[in-house]
Amino acid sequence: MMRVNLWGGGPTLALAEYWQQSGLLPDDPPGTQAFGYLFSDDATGTVTTRPYPTKYAMPLDKDQMIDGLLEADAVVAGQAGLIEVDVERTSSGVPFVYSLMKIKQESGGVQYNLTLHLHAEHVQQVQGFFIEGHTTGVRDAAVYEIARQNNWLHEPTADDPMGGWARDPYTGLKTGFVMNMSELPDFDGQFPAHPLSMAREVIGAVRAS
Repeated sequence: MMRVNLWGGGPTLALAEYWQQSGLLPDDPPGTQAFGYLFSDDATGTVTTRPYPTKYAMPLDKDQMIDGLLEADAVVAGQAGLIEVDVERTSSGVPFVYSLMKIKQESGGVQYNLTLHLHAEHVQQVQGFFIEGHTTGVRDAAVYEIARQNNWLHEPTADDPMGGWARDPYTGLKTGFVMNMSELPDFDGQFPAHPLSMAREVIGAVRAS
């Protein structure tokens, strides 16, 4: 078990043993901590946590967060999509807000980006980047086959070109680079080392802290 104390007297994250402390970069601000993982298929996750300027912090308002992210240039351009946005509290009572996004990779894979702000006596940011390794698309293909066998899909239409496979979780839009069925948390247990499962593992550690 690896433990990360977010700040003196603050919540502590309890993470599995495959997480390791990472070195810092020269331009990392004071108070930064870094940790991550590297799996055998070159799937990687890098997480940093540091104090964050309050005036730039994400608001503890889910609807405001969703509206802002839907207007982001990368989302409008079809290069990014929303997976999860929420406002919660840690077990120790600290409110936090987070966004989990999917980002198109030039290589054809997907990167998942987590940005999380805890609102305590100061704002503490937890930011993570989770990238697929050599085995891209395995989760998608496996869940697509499950969906096909269970008749969860239908014939594509102009409004739903993926035939029920993909939809934005907040607008219901079925076109563009939107969340697909394989990215639902229901399937994390079957693919525990997938980047999206790992991102949600960090959110779970914050929630439990």
